[in-house]
Order: sequence, then C-alpha cells, then structure tokens
Amino acid sequence: MALLKAQACPALVDAKQRSAADLALEAGASRLAQQLESYAQMWKSQNQGISPEPRSWQKPSDWKEAEPEVDKDPKPGVGLRAVARGAQVMQERVPKGKKKLLVDVVRAINLVTSIFSFTVDPVVKVRIGQEVQETKTASGQNPEWNEQFEFYVQGTEVIIFSVWDMDASGVEDPDFIARAELPLKYHVRELYRGQKLDLELELANQIDDNSASIQVSLQLADSMCVPQWMVSTSDVRKGPLLR
Repeated sequence: MALLKAQACPALVDAKQRSAADLALEAGASRLAQQLESYAQMWKSQNQGISPEPRSWQKPSDWKEAEPEVDKDPKPGVGLRAVARGAQVMQERVPKGKKKLLVDVVRAINLVTSIFSFTVDPVVKVRIGQEVQETKTASGQNPEWNEQFEFYVQGTEVIIFSVWDMDASGVEDPDFIARAELPLKYHVRELYRGQKLDLELELANQIDDNSASIQVSLQLADSMCVPQWMVSTSDVRKGPLLR
C-alpha cells in the first residue's frame, strides 16, 4: 500500500513479462496477488492506451520513514533463541512446500444403501494420501454434515470422499455406499487466487444408478480473511492511491 501511494504502477511487468501479481502468486501470497491484480486492472482502465513504464516519484507529504526496531534492554542470546524456537514451531506446523487446505463436507443427495437396510446412517471419510478424517454420523438419504477438515497439500493430490452406512448398534462393520474422487490439480489456480470452490460431485459405485451426489467446498486457509479491497473503479478514482 505504501508503494502504491508513492505512485508505483501495479501494471508493470519484468523482463520475463511477470507482473507483481504473478510474483506474489509464485511466492504463495494469494491474497496479495489478488489485490495487486485488481489494482493493475483498475490502473489499465484509467490509463487506456498508455503503456506502464517506470517513472520517478516524489515522496508524499505525509511520508514517514520507519524507525529501526531496537531492543532497548537487550538480553544476550534470548532474542535469537526465541526466534529460533518460533521458526522451529512454524516449520513443524506447516510442512515445507505445502498449504493448509480447508475441506468442508456439506451434504449428500439421494443416498441408497443395500436392499436389506431400511434406514441410512451415513458418514463421510475424507482421504488425502495416507491421512483420513471422517464426519460424524448423520441420518437419511439426504444427510447434512457441515463439517470442516484441515489437510496440508501440495496441489497434486486426489481427494477421495467415501460414504459409509454406520450400524446404529455398533456391532456390524459399516457398509460402503459410494465414493467420489476430486483431483486437486484441476482447481489449484482458483484456490491460489483465494477463491472458495463450492462443488457438487457425482457419487459412483452405488448399488443402483440414482444420480447420487455430495456437496463439498475447498479453500486455502490463508485466503479466508480476504479484505474488502475489491471496490469499483469509480470509488478508486476518488481515493489517493492511483491518481
């Protein structure tokens, strides 16, 4: 925001024709990439026919240089150890090269179990790689779960949603009903742009062909709190950023 206020052009590209939004996306900063892409489009709409070029700039009247952060009462070694511990904790929580994916299991439609069962008490098992998480037990042929799960992904995995009919007494093993597969590679671009994907997947392997489906949603965790910067071009013209 400080650079934009200092009249930096968000539509500039480098020698490889990469924009600031492209570089932010490559670095995994999806929210920043969205914001930069939005401002670049706004700049182009306000400057039609003008090629974006680097230019000199003057510091705004209210420009303030940041003061260096200095520990007024430093204790030898404490700060470094704390930073090292913090970095280690972050590394443990977020596997290297992966993103936290939020998977919502919403509902299923037209579930059918075996001909010997008059009721359906379904659960959904969500598998990514070797990790499996499952919903609580619902009931009926059109059950709702509205449960969210967290997985760490690279973007090349396949999410498997399998639906099982639970034995209410807990004596018998659950019966398999149907399953759906969702390759993440087809949705990586939208996810990195911060989009929340609401999908309805066809459930296969049922005992009959009754067009059963499951509704799910996907979103990257660092895209949850997207700020309301997507304002109209007319609103931006009134502001100080891109005049």
